[in-house]
Amino acid sequence: MANSRIIEEIKNRVIMDIIEDPEIVDAIDSPDKDTVGWSPRYMIDCPDTIEKGFTPLLFKYFKNTKMITKSITFITVIVNINGVYSNNDLFQNVSVQIQIVTNDTHMRIDNAAIPMNRNDYLSILLDNKFNGADIGYGTLQLNTNIETIYNEDYNCRILTFRTLDLNDNLCCDNGYTE
Repeated sequence: MANSRIIEEIKNRVIMDIIEDPEIVDAIDSPDKDTVGWSPRYMIDCPDTIEKGFTPLLFKYFKNTKMITKSITFITVIVNINGVYSNNDLFQNVSVQIQIVTNDTHMRIDNAAIPMNRNDYLSILLDNKFNGADIGYGTLQLNTNIETIYNEDYNCRILTFRTLDLNDNLCCDNGYTE
């Protein structure tokens, strides 16, 4: 079975790649972007973001929208180990799901050069960034890009990428015990 430590490692890698991309950061449109002292690192859900009074927009878990008081777009990064890929159990299927979740009132992009809604635009940027990218555990391949409703106030677009991870049980189980 793939080692579960990759879950957090992949989530961190994807989130760091997002905050290092100015076009994606701009498209998310943080409500704090014009506040003195703000930087894209304050989009990450962590104690430092909250202590400084900024609104987290990047989560490593599903976010309950009832806890959100602003009209925002946020992204969740979910990693799943989905089972065996090959007959010899050498590889495991791993999926990376990026959910773009936007309040109905934040869907429109007020830029004539971008004639689409925020979720569709962000999905294009994220597809361009991650489809074919090597994230240290293999190359990500876009599997699905689905539009849906998150709840009555939020629209969602879900990009699911897949990659493979080496089955640690096969390479590390040598039969010896200490």
